Parts: sequence; structure tokens; C-alpha cells
Amino acid sequence: MIYNLNNLNALLDAGDIDRDNWKRHFADVPDTRVPTCRDCLDRKNGSCRDNGHPIECFLYGSKSQANESLLKKMNIK
Repeated sequence: MIYNLNNLNALLDAGDIDRDNWKRHFADVPDTRVPTCRDCLDRKNGSCRDNGHPIECFLYGSKSQANESLLKKMNIK
């Protein structure tokens, strides 16, 4: 799944992703771009070895993959 800034902002606005927790994990990333796994604080401090997408990690947990039917149901594509 490819996420864009509109997807991220919609999830943050809806409360599906906790905005404060997101900002803590990606404090160095400007609001004008979607962060990558390498931008994540957990990845930088060595507590996460997953190479998933940060939005999927926040929505589904770091080890799971996004369920395509759920994403379509949520109008995220």
C-alpha cells in the first residue's frame, strides 16, 4: 500500500492514529511529507527492526500487514 499525505492527515484527524504519539515518533519529519520507517524514533533507537510502513505500524501493529479490504472500507487507497 502506498500512503500519501492526504491519507495520513485523514487518519490523524479521525483519531485513528494518535497525533501526539505520531509526533513523538517522527519529531524530525516535517508535516509536508510522509515519514518512512527509517525516520521512526523506535527504529533509530534500535527497539524496532520491522521494515513496514509507519502508518501500518500505527494502525495494525508493527508485525502485521494492512488488510486491503479494511483499507478499502475506510476509503484509504
